[in-house]
Amino acid sequence: MNEIILSVDRMPISNRYLSNNIEDKSPLYNLSLAVSTETGIINMVKPFPVHELRPRYDWLTCYEPEEHLDNVVNIVSEIPNINKDSKIYGFSYKDESFLSRLRCIGYTNCNKIDPVHDLGIEFKPFGIESMQMNFNHVACQNILNRIGPIDLFVFRHVIEHAYDIDEFFDTALGILKQGAYAYIELPCCKRLINSGDPCMLWEEHIYYFTESSFSEYIRRKKIVVYYSKVYNYTFEDCIVLIVQNKKNVSNIDINIFNLNNDLLNARLYKLKFEQRKLSVKAKLKELKSKYTCIALFGAGHLAITFLAALDIGEYFDFVIDDDKNKNKLFLPVLNLPIYSSEILQMRNIKLCLLSLNPQNQEKILAKNQLFMSNGGIFASIFPGTMNDFINI
Repeated sequence: MNEIILSVDRMPISNRYLSNNIEDKSPLYNLSLAVSTETGIINMVKPFPVHELRPRYDWLTCYEPEEHLDNVVNIVSEIPNINKDSKIYGFSYKDESFLSRLRCIGYTNCNKIDPVHDLGIEFKPFGIESMQMNFNHVACQNILNRIGPIDLFVFRHVIEHAYDIDEFFDTALGILKQGAYAYIELPCCKRLINSGDPCMLWEEHIYYFTESSFSEYIRRKKIVVYYSKVYNYTFEDCIVLIVQNKKNVSNIDINIFNLNNDLLNARLYKLKFEQRKLSVKAKLKELKSKYTCIALFGAGHLAITFLAALDIGEYFDFVIDDDKNKNKLFLPVLNLPIYSSEILQMRNIKLCLLSLNPQNQEKILAKNQLFMSNGGIFASIFPGTMNDFINI
Protein backbone atom coordinates (compact mmCIF):
# COMPACT_ATOMS: atom_id res chain seq x y z
CA MET A 1 0.00 0.00 0.00
CA ASN A 2 1.28 3.46 -0.93
CA GLU A 3 0.61 6.50 1.23
CA ILE A 4 0.91 10.00 -0.27
CA ILE A 5 3.35 12.12 1.75
CA LEU A 6 3.86 15.22 -0.42
CA SER A 7 2.40 16.91 -3.48
CA VAL A 8 3.99 19.89 -5.25
CA ASP A 9 2.37 21.55 -8.27
CA ARG A 10 3.86 23.35 -11.26
CA MET A 11 7.28 21.70 -11.31
CA PRO A 12 9.25 22.34 -14.52
CA ILE A 13 11.72 20.12 -16.38
CA SER A 14 15.10 20.98 -14.83
CA ASN A 15 17.15 20.45 -17.98
CA ARG A 16 14.84 22.66 -20.07
CA TYR A 17 17.02 25.75 -20.25
CA LEU A 18 15.23 28.40 -22.24
CA SER A 19 16.25 30.76 -25.02
CA ASN A 20 15.15 34.38 -25.02
CA ASN A 21 12.16 33.45 -27.12
CA ILE A 22 9.10 34.39 -25.09
CA GLU A 23 7.30 31.31 -26.41
CA ASP A 24 10.06 28.99 -25.16
CA LYS A 25 8.87 27.42 -21.92
CA SER A 26 8.95 24.20 -19.93
CA PRO A 27 5.85 22.09 -19.35
CA LEU A 28 4.77 21.99 -15.71
CA TYR A 29 3.76 18.87 -13.81
CA ASN A 30 2.61 17.79 -10.39
CA LEU A 31 5.32 16.00 -8.43
CA SER A 32 3.90 13.79 -5.70
CA LEU A 33 5.72 11.38 -3.43
CA ALA A 34 4.34 8.30 -1.70
CA VAL A 35 5.82 5.84 0.75
CA SER A 36 5.20 2.11 0.68
CA THR A 37 3.89 0.99 4.06
CA GLU A 38 5.31 -2.47 3.34
CA THR A 39 8.89 -1.48 2.50
CA GLY A 40 9.41 2.14 3.62
CA ILE A 41 10.54 3.04 0.09
CA ILE A 42 9.60 6.53 -1.15
CA ASN A 43 8.73 6.87 -4.81
CA MET A 44 7.26 9.39 -7.23
CA VAL A 45 3.57 8.69 -7.77
CA LYS A 46 3.38 9.68 -11.44
CA PRO A 47 6.74 10.08 -13.19
CA PHE A 48 7.05 12.81 -15.81
CA PRO A 49 6.80 11.67 -19.46
CA VAL A 50 10.16 10.27 -20.57
CA HIS A 51 10.12 12.15 -23.86
CA GLU A 52 9.88 15.43 -21.93
CA LEU A 53 12.94 14.56 -19.83
CA ARG A 54 15.12 13.97 -22.87
CA PRO A 55 17.84 16.65 -22.91
CA ARG A 56 17.63 19.34 -25.56
CA TYR A 57 21.36 20.04 -25.35
CA ASP A 58 24.23 17.60 -25.89
CA TRP A 59 26.48 19.35 -23.36
CA LEU A 60 24.35 18.43 -20.34
CA THR A 61 25.88 15.91 -17.94
CA CYS A 62 25.78 14.79 -14.30
CA TYR A 63 28.65 14.39 -11.89
CA GLU A 64 28.51 11.75 -9.17
CA PRO A 65 30.73 11.45 -6.06
CA GLU A 66 33.90 9.49 -6.78
CA GLU A 67 36.20 9.73 -3.76
CA HIS A 68 35.19 6.22 -2.67
CA LEU A 69 35.84 4.53 -6.03
CA ASP A 70 39.47 3.59 -5.34
CA ASN A 71 38.31 1.70 -2.27
CA VAL A 72 35.57 -0.07 -4.25
CA VAL A 73 38.14 -1.05 -6.89
CA ASN A 74 40.14 -2.75 -4.13
CA ILE A 75 37.02 -4.61 -3.00
CA VAL A 76 36.27 -5.74 -6.56
CA SER A 77 39.83 -6.97 -7.03
CA GLU A 78 39.25 -9.41 -4.16
CA ILE A 79 35.96 -10.86 -5.44
CA PRO A 80 36.22 -14.62 -6.03
CA ASN A 81 36.19 -15.60 -9.72
CA ILE A 82 36.70 -12.00 -10.89
CA ASN A 83 40.08 -11.70 -12.59
CA LYS A 84 41.81 -9.38 -15.05
CA ASP A 85 40.27 -11.20 -18.01
CA SER A 86 36.73 -11.12 -16.63
CA LYS A 87 34.00 -9.56 -18.75
CA ILE A 88 33.11 -6.32 -16.97
CA TYR A 89 30.50 -3.94 -18.35
CA GLY A 90 29.06 -0.62 -17.20
CA PHE A 91 25.58 0.68 -17.91
CA SER A 92 26.30 4.32 -18.80
CA TYR A 93 28.79 7.18 -18.94
CA LYS A 94 28.49 7.37 -15.14
CA ASP A 95 30.47 4.13 -14.90
CA GLU A 96 33.42 5.19 -17.06
CA SER A 97 35.51 6.58 -14.20
CA PHE A 98 35.18 3.30 -12.31
CA LEU A 99 35.97 1.21 -15.39
CA SER A 100 39.01 3.36 -16.15
CA ARG A 101 40.35 2.67 -12.67
CA LEU A 102 40.04 -1.06 -13.33
CA ARG A 103 41.81 -0.72 -16.69
CA CYS A 104 44.67 1.09 -14.96
CA ILE A 105 45.37 -1.95 -12.79
CA GLY A 106 45.22 -4.44 -15.64
CA TYR A 107 41.57 -5.38 -16.13
CA THR A 108 41.57 -5.52 -19.91
CA ASN A 109 37.96 -6.41 -20.70
CA CYS A 110 36.07 -3.37 -19.38
CA ASN A 111 33.40 -1.84 -21.62
CA LYS A 112 29.96 -0.27 -21.54
CA ILE A 113 26.76 -1.54 -23.07
CA ASP A 114 25.96 0.02 -26.45
CA PRO A 115 22.93 2.36 -26.42
CA VAL A 116 22.32 1.80 -30.14
CA HIS A 117 22.90 -1.93 -30.60
CA ASP A 118 21.85 -3.07 -27.12
CA LEU A 119 19.11 -0.60 -26.21
CA GLY A 120 17.89 0.41 -29.65
CA ILE A 121 18.28 4.15 -29.03
CA GLU A 122 18.51 5.85 -32.42
CA PHE A 123 18.26 9.51 -31.46
CA LYS A 124 20.52 12.13 -29.88
CA PRO A 125 20.90 13.64 -27.43
CA PHE A 126 19.65 11.23 -24.78
CA GLY A 127 20.33 10.55 -21.14
CA ILE A 128 19.64 8.07 -18.38
CA GLU A 129 15.90 8.68 -18.82
CA SER A 130 15.98 7.00 -22.25
CA MET A 131 18.50 4.30 -21.37
CA GLN A 132 16.57 3.05 -18.34
CA MET A 133 13.34 2.92 -20.33
CA ASN A 134 14.91 0.65 -22.96
CA PHE A 135 16.74 -1.59 -20.51
CA ASN A 136 14.31 -4.50 -20.56
CA HIS A 137 13.96 -8.14 -21.67
CA VAL A 138 14.60 -7.15 -25.29
CA ALA A 139 17.84 -5.39 -24.30
CA CYS A 140 18.76 -8.40 -22.17
CA GLN A 141 18.54 -10.69 -25.20
CA ASN A 142 20.40 -8.19 -27.39
CA ILE A 143 23.28 -8.03 -24.91
CA LEU A 144 23.45 -11.80 -24.45
CA ASN A 145 23.44 -12.32 -28.23
CA ARG A 146 26.13 -9.70 -28.83
CA ILE A 147 28.60 -10.27 -25.96
CA GLY A 148 27.33 -13.21 -23.93
CA PRO A 149 26.82 -13.35 -20.14
CA ILE A 150 28.79 -10.85 -18.04
CA ASP A 151 31.01 -11.46 -14.99
CA LEU A 152 30.49 -8.03 -13.37
CA PHE A 153 27.85 -5.45 -14.29
CA VAL A 154 28.27 -1.91 -12.97
CA PHE A 155 25.41 0.56 -12.67
CA ARG A 156 26.12 3.69 -10.67
CA HIS A 157 23.37 6.21 -9.85
CA VAL A 158 20.86 4.73 -12.25
CA ILE A 159 18.39 2.52 -10.39
CA GLU A 160 16.76 5.52 -8.69
CA HIS A 161 15.87 6.72 -12.22
CA ALA A 162 14.12 3.49 -13.20
CA TYR A 163 10.44 3.82 -14.10
CA ASP A 164 10.04 0.06 -13.62
CA ILE A 165 12.62 -0.81 -10.99
CA ASP A 166 11.83 -4.53 -10.96
CA GLU A 167 12.22 -4.83 -14.71
CA PHE A 168 15.47 -2.88 -14.58
CA PHE A 169 16.89 -5.01 -11.78
CA ASP A 170 15.79 -8.29 -13.33
CA THR A 171 17.36 -7.26 -16.64
CA ALA A 172 20.61 -6.47 -14.85
CA LEU A 173 20.63 -9.93 -13.29
CA GLY A 174 19.57 -11.48 -16.59
CA ILE A 175 22.76 -10.44 -18.39
CA LEU A 176 24.97 -11.93 -15.67
CA LYS A 177 26.44 -15.40 -15.51
CA GLN A 178 24.98 -17.51 -12.73
CA GLY A 179 26.96 -16.61 -9.60
CA ALA A 180 28.37 -13.45 -11.21
CA TYR A 181 28.21 -9.97 -9.62
CA ALA A 182 26.58 -6.57 -9.95
CA TYR A 183 28.01 -3.38 -8.48
CA ILE A 184 25.17 -1.00 -7.57
CA GLU A 185 25.49 2.59 -6.40
CA LEU A 186 22.72 5.01 -5.49
CA PRO A 187 22.15 8.11 -3.36
CA CYS A 188 21.10 7.72 0.26
CA CYS A 189 18.33 10.24 0.97
CA LYS A 190 18.10 9.74 4.72
CA ARG A 191 19.69 13.07 5.68
CA LEU A 192 17.56 15.00 3.17
CA ILE A 193 14.38 13.28 4.33
CA ASN A 194 15.15 13.94 7.99
CA SER A 195 15.88 17.64 7.37
CA GLY A 196 12.87 18.21 5.10
CA ASP A 197 15.20 19.46 2.36
CA PRO A 198 13.11 20.50 -0.68
CA CYS A 199 16.14 19.97 -2.94
CA MET A 200 15.77 16.21 -2.51
CA LEU A 201 13.05 16.37 -5.16
CA TRP A 202 14.06 15.86 -8.76
CA GLU A 203 11.78 14.79 -11.57
CA GLU A 204 14.45 12.39 -12.86
CA HIS A 205 14.58 10.49 -9.56
CA ILE A 206 11.67 8.09 -9.25
CA TYR A 207 12.89 6.49 -6.00
CA TYR A 208 14.31 7.98 -2.80
CA PHE A 209 16.07 5.29 -0.80
CA THR A 210 17.63 5.08 2.61
CA GLU A 211 20.15 2.38 3.46
CA SER A 212 17.46 0.39 5.27
CA SER A 213 14.75 0.76 2.59
CA PHE A 214 17.13 -0.35 -0.17
CA SER A 215 18.23 -3.27 2.01
CA GLU A 216 14.58 -4.27 2.24
CA TYR A 217 14.28 -4.11 -1.55
CA ILE A 218 17.31 -6.37 -1.91
CA ARG A 219 15.97 -8.73 0.77
CA ARG A 220 12.80 -9.18 -1.25
CA LYS A 221 14.87 -9.94 -4.36
CA LYS A 222 16.38 -12.89 -2.44
CA ILE A 223 19.90 -12.45 -3.77
CA VAL A 224 23.23 -12.66 -1.97
CA VAL A 225 24.88 -9.44 -0.79
CA TYR A 226 28.68 -9.68 -1.09
CA TYR A 227 29.51 -6.14 0.07
CA SER A 228 27.52 -3.24 1.47
CA LYS A 229 28.60 0.17 2.74
CA VAL A 230 27.36 3.75 2.94
CA TYR A 231 30.04 6.29 2.03
CA ASN A 232 29.55 9.70 3.62
CA TYR A 233 29.38 12.89 1.58
CA THR A 234 28.38 16.46 2.37
CA PHE A 235 25.03 16.50 0.57
CA GLU A 236 23.88 12.95 -0.18
CA ASP A 237 25.61 9.88 1.17
CA CYS A 238 26.31 7.08 -1.29
CA ILE A 239 24.98 3.53 -0.91
CA VAL A 240 27.30 0.92 -2.44
CA LEU A 241 26.32 -2.72 -2.84
CA ILE A 242 27.92 -5.63 -4.62
CA VAL A 243 25.39 -8.42 -5.04
CA GLN A 244 25.78 -11.91 -6.43
CA ASN A 245 23.47 -13.47 -9.00
CA LYS A 246 22.73 -16.30 -6.65
CA LYS A 247 19.62 -17.06 -4.65
CA ASN A 248 19.83 -16.19 -0.98
CA VAL A 249 18.47 -19.27 0.82
CA SER A 250 18.56 -17.57 4.23
CA ASN A 251 15.19 -16.81 5.75
CA ILE A 252 15.72 -13.24 6.89
CA ASP A 253 12.60 -11.44 8.10
CA ILE A 254 11.87 -7.78 7.50
CA ASN A 255 13.45 -5.45 10.05
CA ILE A 256 10.34 -3.96 11.65
CA PHE A 257 12.30 -1.34 13.59
CA ASN A 258 13.92 0.01 10.40
CA LEU A 259 10.59 -0.11 8.53
CA ASN A 260 8.78 1.88 11.24
CA ASN A 261 11.63 4.37 11.38
CA ASP A 262 11.57 4.87 7.60
CA LEU A 263 7.78 5.29 7.64
CA LEU A 264 7.93 7.85 10.45
CA ASN A 265 10.64 9.89 8.75
CA ALA A 266 8.79 9.78 5.43
CA ARG A 267 5.60 11.05 7.05
CA LEU A 268 7.51 13.81 8.85
CA TYR A 269 9.15 14.91 5.61
CA LYS A 270 6.06 16.84 4.51
CA LEU A 271 5.83 18.67 7.85
CA LYS A 272 9.52 19.61 7.75
CA PHE A 273 9.23 20.54 4.05
CA GLU A 274 6.37 22.95 4.80
CA GLN A 275 8.23 24.41 7.80
CA ARG A 276 11.29 24.99 5.62
CA LYS A 277 9.12 26.62 2.95
CA LEU A 278 7.65 29.09 5.44
CA SER A 279 11.00 29.97 6.98
CA VAL A 280 12.66 30.36 3.55
CA LYS A 281 9.94 32.70 2.28
CA ALA A 282 10.02 34.80 5.44
CA LYS A 283 13.81 35.06 5.35
CA LEU A 284 13.93 35.93 1.65
CA LYS A 285 11.35 38.67 2.15
CA GLU A 286 13.55 40.14 4.90
CA LEU A 287 16.76 39.82 2.84
CA LYS A 288 15.17 41.26 -0.30
CA SER A 289 14.18 44.34 1.65
CA LYS A 290 17.70 44.68 3.06
CA TYR A 291 19.84 43.90 -0.02
CA THR A 292 17.44 44.74 -2.91
CA CYS A 293 19.23 42.41 -5.35
CA ILE A 294 19.79 38.70 -4.61
CA ALA A 295 21.62 36.26 -6.88
CA LEU A 296 21.62 32.46 -6.90
CA PHE A 297 24.87 30.64 -7.75
CA GLY A 298 24.44 27.33 -9.59
CA ALA A 299 21.96 26.78 -12.43
CA GLY A 300 21.44 23.05 -11.98
CA HIS A 301 18.47 20.96 -10.89
CA LEU A 302 19.05 21.78 -7.20
CA ALA A 303 18.51 25.48 -7.89
CA ILE A 304 15.48 24.85 -10.06
CA THR A 305 13.85 22.59 -7.47
CA PHE A 306 14.59 25.12 -4.72
CA LEU A 307 12.92 27.91 -6.68
CA ALA A 308 9.97 25.96 -8.09
CA ALA A 309 9.08 23.70 -5.15
CA LEU A 310 9.09 26.62 -2.71
CA ASP A 311 7.60 29.12 -5.21
CA ILE A 312 10.27 31.75 -4.47
CA GLY A 313 11.57 32.75 -7.91
CA GLU A 314 10.30 36.30 -7.42
CA TYR A 315 12.96 37.01 -4.77
CA PHE A 316 15.89 36.46 -7.16
CA ASP A 317 17.17 38.75 -9.90
CA PHE A 318 19.32 36.26 -11.81
CA VAL A 319 21.28 33.04 -11.56
CA ILE A 320 25.06 32.60 -11.87
CA ASP A 321 26.80 29.66 -13.50
CA ASP A 322 30.28 29.53 -15.01
CA ASP A 323 29.33 26.83 -17.48
CA LYS A 324 29.63 28.86 -20.69
CA ASN A 325 26.95 26.70 -22.32
CA LYS A 326 24.37 28.05 -19.87
CA ASN A 327 25.30 31.72 -20.13
CA LYS A 328 22.64 33.81 -21.91
CA LEU A 329 20.05 31.08 -21.40
CA PHE A 330 17.21 31.25 -18.87
CA LEU A 331 15.96 28.98 -16.10
CA PRO A 332 12.55 27.33 -16.59
CA VAL A 333 11.44 29.24 -13.47
CA LEU A 334 10.21 32.78 -14.18
CA ASN A 335 12.73 32.89 -17.06
CA LEU A 336 15.49 33.97 -14.68
CA PRO A 337 18.59 34.86 -16.74
CA ILE A 338 21.87 32.97 -16.30
CA TYR A 339 25.14 34.93 -16.20
CA SER A 340 28.78 34.13 -15.48
CA SER A 341 30.25 35.02 -12.07
CA GLU A 342 31.69 38.25 -13.51
CA ILE A 343 28.26 39.71 -12.90
CA LEU A 344 28.97 39.75 -9.14
CA GLN A 345 31.33 42.70 -9.56
CA MET A 346 29.53 44.35 -12.47
CA ARG A 347 26.23 44.60 -10.61
CA ASN A 348 27.73 45.26 -7.17
CA ILE A 349 25.79 42.36 -5.66
CA LYS A 350 26.01 41.98 -1.88
CA LEU A 351 24.15 38.69 -1.33
CA CYS A 352 24.51 35.48 -3.31
CA LEU A 353 22.96 32.18 -2.25
CA LEU A 354 24.78 28.98 -3.18
CA SER A 355 22.59 26.33 -4.81
CA LEU A 356 25.29 23.99 -6.08
CA ASN A 357 26.19 20.78 -4.24
CA PRO A 358 27.62 21.76 -0.80
CA GLN A 359 30.59 19.55 -1.57
CA ASN A 360 31.63 22.05 -4.26
CA GLN A 361 30.86 25.29 -2.45
CA GLU A 362 34.36 25.78 -1.05
CA LYS A 363 35.69 26.00 -4.61
CA ILE A 364 33.28 28.83 -5.36
CA LEU A 365 34.34 30.72 -2.24
CA ALA A 366 38.01 30.30 -3.16
CA LYS A 367 37.43 31.66 -6.67
CA ASN A 368 35.44 34.67 -5.49
CA GLN A 369 37.57 36.14 -2.71
CA LEU A 370 37.30 39.62 -4.25
CA PHE A 371 33.51 39.50 -3.95
CA MET A 372 33.76 38.68 -0.25
CA SER A 373 36.55 41.18 0.45
CA ASN A 374 34.26 43.87 -0.98
CA GLY A 375 31.57 42.98 1.53
CA GLY A 376 29.71 40.36 -0.49
CA ILE A 377 28.02 37.50 1.36
CA PHE A 378 27.79 33.89 0.22
CA ALA A 379 25.32 31.63 2.02
CA SER A 380 23.90 28.16 1.36
CA ILE A 381 20.32 27.21 0.49
CA PHE A 382 20.65 23.81 2.18
CA PRO A 383 19.28 23.19 5.69
CA GLY A 384 21.78 21.91 8.23
CA THR A 385 24.83 23.39 6.50
CA MET A 386 27.10 25.66 8.51
CA ASN A 387 26.34 28.65 6.28
CA ASP A 388 22.58 28.11 5.88
CA PHE A 389 21.21 31.47 4.74
CA ILE A 390 18.37 31.20 7.25
CA ASN A 391 20.96 32.05 9.93
CA ILE A 392 22.13 35.31 8.32
